[in-house]
Amino acid sequence: SVIDSLSPELILAAGWYYMIPRLIREIPKYGAWGFHASLLPKYAGGAPLVWAIIKGETETGITLFRMESGVDDGDIIAQKKININANDTIKSLIRKVTNQSKKILKYVLTKSEITFIPQDKNKLEVYPQRSPSDGKIDWSLDNKKIKDFIRAQTKPYPGAWTIINGYKVTIWDAEIEKLK
Repeated sequence: SVIDSLSPELILAAGWYYMIPRLIREIPKYGAWGFHASLLPKYAGGAPLVWAIIKGETETGITLFRMESGVDDGDIIAQKKININANDTIKSLIRKVTNQSKKILKYVLTKSEITFIPQDKNKLEVYPQRSPSDGKIDWSLDNKKIKDFIRAQTKPYPGAWTIINGYKVTIWDAEIEKLK
């Protein structure tokens, strides 16, 4: 295969949404590693940052892990916690995670020895991918949950939306004010 001919020492995947087959993961000397935008084993699977904001989390993180056969279930190499502030949107959170990913990678690749910490697979929380149709706002939720739902799906994502008079209306931001 093309990958065999390159004789890589390591495969690194970031922002990858597909399982890498075992035959490919076994080619490099150090295997295949991946970044996942959560503190595994929490929020494994799809759209971890979106889910964290929707669920009202105040922190998330980034995990560098060795890829195995399951969904985000490999040994942990490094993790870094990241605060989710009330004014963070998916865009600002992606920026925070990206910055921490670079720091983790630099730290790990300059270490003389790398430790692999097995995950407790019984604690793995696997969330599904999301699609634009999942952005419909449930107006029965409380104000904070609606605000979190909107900021989790704002640009660069497809946005939260509702139907008004037969028209789909995308809502990119919202403010909550108590009326006097």
